Amino acid sequence: MKKSVSLLIAIAVMCTAGYAVAADKIGFINMQKIIIESDAGKVATKEFRVELDKRQADIKKLEATLEAAKGELEKQRLVLKEEAYREKEVEYQKKVRDYKRFVEDSNQEMSRKDQELSQKLIPDILAVAQAVGKKDGYTVIIDVASTKGLVYFAESNDITQKVVDQYDKQYRSKQ
Repeated sequence: MKKSVSLLIAIAVMCTAGYAVAADKIGFINMQKIIIESDAGKVATKEFRVELDKRQADIKKLEATLEAAKGELEKQRLVLKEEAYREKEVEYQKKVRDYKRFVEDSNQEMSRKDQELSQKLIPDILAVAQAVGKKDGYTVIIDVASTKGLVYFAESNDITQKVVDQYDKQYRSKQ
């Protein structure tokens, strides 16, 4: 008798656990893809690109100035006295250091700007993903772009495009 009661309890627990797992609906999004493919993300990318192009143009101008200074220094090597040449060489090295510092600062600034633009979009994207999750009955939605431990997920549960579409509708309605 005890064995049959235990067996019935075990069967009931397994059946209940099976229904609980089957009832859970897990969705996946790719936040990076949403940022890149959404209308708001495209606008932010264009804004970023304009700033990046400006920085690259400034860097190219500095490179051209450095090349000209180097060429001039090489031409004057034989004409100038040793002390005068060394002074010019020190000035050139200072320009090279300033150039490197400018490039490094520009790279840091652009990286910060990129993160800033992405961070502006994320709260709205999360709100849309939450709304889609509630509407479609998802228990959990996981961002596959930020989950390094995620090895596999079913493509059929990827709701990235659905979130992009909803986010675009929301973004266009604000325009």
